Order: sequence, then C-alpha cells, then structure tokens
Amino acid sequence: MRVLLSTLHTLTLASIDETGLLQQRISLDEASKTISDLDVDCKHGLHKCDKKKITTQEPTTQEPTTQEPTKPAGSVGECQIWGDPQVITFDKLHSSKFYCKDSKRHNKVYKWDDRTIDSYKDGEYYLLKGPAIEIQGRFGAGGGTHRSMQREVALKVGNEVLQVKPNSIWFNGAFSNGGENFVKVEPTDATGGFSITKKHPTSSWISVTHASVHFTMWLQQVANGGSPAVQALLYKYQGQLTSASSVVGLCGNHDGDRQNDCTGMINDVNLVAEKDSIFMAKPFRFAGCANPQKHSLWGWRPMGWVSNADTCAVKCKGFKDYHPEFLIKKVNNGIQCDCANLEKLSKDPHTARHSMSIDQMNSLDQSISGRPACSESSCTAVKPILPDQTQAVCIFSETKKSVPKDCPDRARAHFEQKCKKHFGTDEDIAACVIDMCQADDPDAVEAQDVEFDKEAKERRTEEKRSWSSKKKGGHR
Repeated sequence: MRVLLSTLHTLTLASIDETGLLQQRISLDEASKTISDLDVDCKHGLHKCDKKKITTQEPTTQEPTTQEPTKPAGSVGECQIWGDPQVITFDKLHSSKFYCKDSKRHNKVYKWDDRTIDSYKDGEYYLLKGPAIEIQGRFGAGGGTHRSMQREVALKVGNEVLQVKPNSIWFNGAFSNGGENFVKVEPTDATGGFSITKKHPTSSWISVTHASVHFTMWLQQVANGGSPAVQALLYKYQGQLTSASSVVGLCGNHDGDRQNDCTGMINDVNLVAEKDSIFMAKPFRFAGCANPQKHSLWGWRPMGWVSNADTCAVKCKGFKDYHPEFLIKKVNNGIQCDCANLEKLSKDPHTARHSMSIDQMNSLDQSISGRPACSESSCTAVKPILPDQTQAVCIFSETKKSVPKDCPDRARAHFEQKCKKHFGTDEDIAACVIDMCQADDPDAVEAQDVEFDKEAKERRTEEKRSWSSKKKGGHR
C-alpha cells in the first residue's frame, strides 16, 4: 500500500469554522444492537433479509468541545494511499526511503526503508488524527502480494463511524451500501453527516465528505482480482484538522516541513491500540469451504442469525472468549453464524479428536461445486447465496500476518529499469520497485500502479478545480 502526498499549490483559502465534536467511541453494545436490528428478519429467509429497509441509529446531540479559534486556512494538501504501503506526507515526505533520527537509538540519524518503516507493516494505523476527525487505515496481507496493503478505511466524526471495505460500506456497524457495485443507482448516498458520492455508476471511485468537517477523501474500492484493497486520496487545508500531539497520522502534521514527518513513520508512533480501533471487527480471511460429511464441525459455538460474514465476525468479536475462527451456513433459507477457537479445541484431549484442526482448515477446498456453489465470492458477498449446510459451509479465520519475500539486488535492478519508464522521481521509482518485489505477478502490479497514478491525477485535477471554486464562491 502506498501513501503519496503532494501539496496543491496556489490555493490559499479563507478560514472555515469547524464544529468540535466530542470524540465518543461507539460502545460494543451499541454496535451489536445495530447489527441485531439489521439481522432480525434474516432468520425468516434471505428474501426478507434482502428487502429489509436498513435504518441507522440517529446520532446523539452533543455540545461542541471547547477548542482554540480556527487558524486561517492555508494551502490544500493531498495524501495518497495505495499499492503496497508507501507514504508521502502532506509535506511530500516519501516513505519509500528517507533519513531520520531514531529516539530509541540515541537520536542518531539512520536510513529507513521498506524493511523498517511503519507503513509497510501489518496493523491499524492512524492516517489522520485530530480533535474533529479520526481516519484509520487497516494494513494486512492478502492474495497477490507478500506485503501488507490497505484493506479497509474507517472514518470517525463525533459518534459516527463510516467503514469502507473493498465490496461494502458500513455506518455505525450496519450495512449501508454495496461498495464497488452500489445497491442504488443514485449518485449520492448519505449516512449520518457523511456523504458518499460515486463518480459514475461503473466507477470504483467514491468520494467521502462530512457536514461538520472540511475534508474530501476519494476512495477506490478494488474488490475484484487477487488482492482486494481500498486505495485513497485525502485532501484538507494546511493548519486544520491536525493537533499538536505527536500522534497526527501517517499523513503527517502538514506544517510545511516534510522532514519532521519522519518520526511519525517509525517506531509505531501512529499504531492504533486495539482498544482504540474504530473497525467493526478484527480482519478476517476466507479459509475455504468445508464439507460437513468430511469435516467435523463439533465444538463450534452457535451465535444466531446474521446477514453475511461481516456481521458474523462482529458477533464473534463481541463474545467474551477469544474466537479467531467463524463460519456461516445456510439454514432454512437463512444464514447462521458459529464461532470457534480451533487451537484451543485441538489442545483439549476431550475435544481434539472430534474437532477440525488448524491444519485441516488450512487445507480446505477453495470451492465446492453445486447449485449454488460454495466459493470465496459467494461466501464473502454482502448478500451471500449459499448451498444448504448439509452440502457446504463457509469457513473464515483471522488474517495471517504478511511475510515479505526476499528481493535480490539483481531483481531490484531489473524492476528499477521497468519503473523508470513510468515514474520520474527517485522516490516514486523506489516505491514502484518495492511493489514489484513483493508481488506474485510483478508486471501486473506495475500496470496497476501506473493505472492508479493516472486516475489519481484525474482526481487531483478535479479537486484543484473544486477547491479553487470554494475560494471564489465560499465554502460548501
């Protein structure tokens, strides 16, 4: 995943009043209640679950927090997040390589690269963090690459949380829309104070804004292919939406000095603590399809009716015991959720003989034929169409940590020559080489990088025009 930033020049705009909303975390009980309301009709059949009108909880009225007067707005900055985790801050510091003092090693200056910089690691990291808004990126391993990529993005304003996945959009724990393929054809879908606008019906790009905070975030939902991801462009005014804290996000403090951004990219300064995560549940992966006639599912704990794998993951997260595995299955035209801790079951002599082992889970078939068939696409769909539980069930587990592969100097040199054909700066070339080094299909990844760079330039042109019009006609 790559976070690239470049400041949009010549845009100096009038200050904007911002409402200081209380940053109140949604409790697990509230999120579970929302999801329970969503799933209540699913047990009566998928046809009713699909047609149910989804409603979200009304945000509670909050008094604005006391904060310092808004500083005059400066130039507009851009933050890009894409590919294997590359970062270029609002002030143009590239994560592909830089020199920085290490506070843990007597403040000596060291060279940092993709083997040590935080944006290349697995985990949840703040992209932007301030009094009025918090944006977190979830980095993790996936198909097609041996390194982490940004798999999901979550935004929090007040007590409203919007989570964007490659194939779906969620608001305060409830399904909002279909992501890359919107359920509705209308160009705009609002959830709370958030507005989500699709560029056009067939585009994978959406823009996210909020009525209380002045920013624009373009998100590209890459749902198809071997490595689903959410790639991003973030725009805001210099001097706004950041704080004096050292934890301001990987995008940097946007103060015009790129060198002081480097300390936020090392030593996990911007790593999100588990208790502070605003994502619905831990990241999970599709493990495979289990045939109940061949694989024992003894010891799995029933969790009730759900609408899909995402809501099942949340239910398993909310249970008091640790359950890293879960399954969904079709029962009487509805979908049921079960949770398990296979490692714990395998260590218990009373249950080991009867339960599925982790090795068995890791060797499951990725599909089982039938009408309908069990496959990754059907199991991970927002509205899954599954075979009966007697034929196959969908098994999921927590995402495995990425394991970067070795990239010899000879391979790096070869990739560098290819990258020079499409990228002009040393930093961009280095980022391209990193992406190609960690890919199963380097040429395909290079083509994706080039295509994203092209589309990012189009979004950048649109944003320049948009923010320039705000300067002339006032803010929206």
